[in-house]
Amino acid sequence: MFEQPAKTKKVRIDLDSVRETLLYIESDLRHAPGLETVAAGISAVLDEIARVEIDHGVDRAPALIAAQFLPARF
Repeated sequence: MFEQPAKTKKVRIDLDSVRETLLYIESDLRHAPGLETVAAGISAVLDEIARVEIDHGVDRAPALIAAQFLPARF
């Protein structure tokens, strides 16, 4: 259906943010009547993300809290 370009660029996706967003949605859906199967589907996606991270050693985005700032020199 979709064609891949000859050279594919490595795409950086912040899987931590994706995981946190999906966990938030999944926790809401788990308690919504009639949407339990959707929550189960999201759980399967979360499992797949974990598997990909283990299998492929996903590069983590640098933590913003780990940033170091140098003092300005006047």
